[in-house]
Amino acid sequence: MKILLIHLDNKFNLCPPAINVLENLLEHGHQVNLIGYNLSELNSEIKSNNKLVCFDLGKRVDPNNEIVKYYHRFKTRTIVRSYVKEIIREHDIVWTTSEITVRELGPVLNLSNRHIMQLMELSEFVPKFGGYKLFKFNIKKYAQSAYKVVVPEVNRAYITKTWWELSTLPSILPNKPYRIKNSGELSKDASRILEKVKNEKRKIILYQGGFTADRKFDLFAEAIRQLNNEYCLYLMGPDNQYRESICEKYPEIEYLGSLIPPEHLEVAAFSHIGILTYIPVNDGFHSSLNAQYCAPNKTFEYALKQLPMIGTDVMGLQEIFKEFNIGVCLKNESSEAVIEAIACIENNYDNMKKQCIEYYESVDLGKLLNKIIE
Repeated sequence: MKILLIHLDNKFNLCPPAINVLENLLEHGHQVNLIGYNLSELNSEIKSNNKLVCFDLGKRVDPNNEIVKYYHRFKTRTIVRSYVKEIIREHDIVWTTSEITVRELGPVLNLSNRHIMQLMELSEFVPKFGGYKLFKFNIKKYAQSAYKVVVPEVNRAYITKTWWELSTLPSILPNKPYRIKNSGELSKDASRILEKVKNEKRKIILYQGGFTADRKFDLFAEAIRQLNNEYCLYLMGPDNQYRESICEKYPEIEYLGSLIPPEHLEVAAFSHIGILTYIPVNDGFHSSLNAQYCAPNKTFEYALKQLPMIGTDVMGLQEIFKEFNIGVCLKNESSEAVIEAIACIENNYDNMKKQCIEYYESVDLGKLLNKIIE
């Protein structure tokens, strides 16, 4: 098949579910025309695939000035709509990766009979401009006319079907990473970080992801402080001011840096416990249910490296941990609850490590994706 894959939400490399779809399609021999930002940052193995054609929108620009920012957005929207309008009928399928991508393409999508609409977040509504709530984009109309709607988790499928009055249940494509092996030598940054974690004598509790105040790193830092130097907390992810402030406040926390996937998985292999923190809040136009029914790719990444997990008390993690016995959810938001969760994992550590493999192998991503595009 010839597939037009479009991601207009952020940098393509910052979106694991979109990367999974691209790698999966190429692996199964499909011709892919990819449109997105920062495509020059794709790894060399993907870029060298002769089945891939890229329309690179260049470096994503996020100016502080709102007028300048939306000027860039509208300019890009015009360019993309014009290009897609020219080529859309040459493709068997148009696959959009987010609600923002659908908004940016708008009526051009009506030119395709097979629009697959992937949703990475659970959004009650989509603003017509930026994040402003005054004017709403009619995302429901595009979902109803799509060939398939795709979500990463079963509860999200039923919620989305109800919200948008869909005639059929959305397809489910879990956020399991598709490519898990490094294609060549590790980068200098990866080698430096690995050297550090290999020499660490304490048990490593690892967090990999974004840094925001709702991630509750303070609970883990305070717990580690009470456990008398038996554990250490390492953070990995794109840096920001909040990360700097939390590390200044808690010397128990150490920042390792950020690595391009899948290099970051090598660090998990030398860790003891992985943490996942999701707090239900109304975040912009995303529903508070977005965190409650989270579908993190991180559960699969940690499981691949047989890393038992500690998570916050949300249904998306509770259901996985209960079914597969790969982790523990905190009973409440306190350092005492963290200490209790660590003890629970230690008492069941070897079994949880084995269960991680069962969880990882429970999803056949290629089979699921092939069924979606058939």
